[in-house]
Amino acid sequence: MDRHNAGINSESFFLAAQQAKIRQLEDLMSALQWVDVICDLIHALQRERGLSNVYLVCQKTTLANEFTEQLLICDKALAEFNAALPPLLQGRESANPSLLNLIAGALSTLEQLPALRASNQTRELLPIDSTLAYNRTIETLLLIVFELIDLATDPDVAQSLTAFFLLIQLKEYVGQERAWTLIGFSRGHFIARLQERLNRLSMTQQEVRERMLNCADSELLDAYERLNSGPVAMDLNRFRQVRNNLSAGSEVNTDLTDVWYHKITDYIDALHTIETQAMRSIILLCMNRIETAQQSNNLVREKLDELNEMPDIPVSQLLKGSAESSPIQALIAEQQRQIQSLQLELSNSRKALEARKLVERAKSILMNNLHLSEEDSFRRLQKSAMDQNSPLEEIAKKVISAHQSYSKN
Repeated sequence: MDRHNAGINSESFFLAAQQAKIRQLEDLMSALQWVDVICDLIHALQRERGLSNVYLVCQKTTLANEFTEQLLICDKALAEFNAALPPLLQGRESANPSLLNLIAGALSTLEQLPALRASNQTRELLPIDSTLAYNRTIETLLLIVFELIDLATDPDVAQSLTAFFLLIQLKEYVGQERAWTLIGFSRGHFIARLQERLNRLSMTQQEVRERMLNCADSELLDAYERLNSGPVAMDLNRFRQVRNNLSAGSEVNTDLTDVWYHKITDYIDALHTIETQAMRSIILLCMNRIETAQQSNNLVREKLDELNEMPDIPVSQLLKGSAESSPIQALIAEQQRQIQSLQLELSNSRKALEARKLVERAKSILMNNLHLSEEDSFRRLQKSAMDQNSPLEEIAKKVISAHQSYSKN
């Protein structure tokens, strides 16, 4: 066999496989840099949601200036989000129709933001309706992040990204807690329905927290534990205890509105810092993986050059398929073993991620079609799972399938 032939041969395909691995990591790196932009927009919308509730309830509030400033901050984050979109239509990610569809859905929801703000400015909306509208907007952005995470083909990166998504989801639930609690403090009382909503939200936070801690790496675990054992979290938890001990309808000093807002905002900002650090660590992990892959690729090229200096191996020996008789087959066999090992690890990492992805999509469908809150949508899925004695992801599949069938008719 003429290995010196520059045409189509096993060596060219082997090197192409090495390059494809590097391109996958580069694609993921590009996507993760956009995730940072999305997370900043989500963070800005979360704060705007809470301040909107204070504005809707209170005719006068010391948070009015912060509300005005936050609208400008959110506009800047939205502009950065829009500026990051054109490359997605030109780059490799554009081959993912699901991602493009989710972006279209998010843009459609974001186009309604000016109308939502206008209704809030004139106090036409009830706080609950405003909160649910912001929740739906943020949910469409979270679904994009979830889809981008699915680009990961490295098991360690996939697991880190799963923990990262659960972290930003946990932060969203804490953000919803801020918004709902501000309604009660601003009104001067908590109705029973609002207290029930906060109790369900607390349980949902606990469930997501446990899943996150189960798959987080040591760096994320340490950062999260430091926050929750520090003064910011301790002050917030004391305030939570005061709120939870209130009886339904009992009067509350409305001055606590500002105190609550700043205490929980300090905590959410700290979560956002951890979120940013976690993404930096994941990007660094991808860079290390790319560097390792490139070094491996160079070594393979050197090895192939050495093989090309060797005498040709008779076809009869190649047909025997032994690694000793065919060095290039040895390289290919080793690469195949590595790929199989990685695929097994990745499969295990993605099972939980895929299940979560189905639940998120089903939850979004219920929120948009039944006008439910995020936690109510999740509870409805859970109840159906228990009633039918089925895994949660199976119920989610049924919801998605039913929605798709209805959409086609």
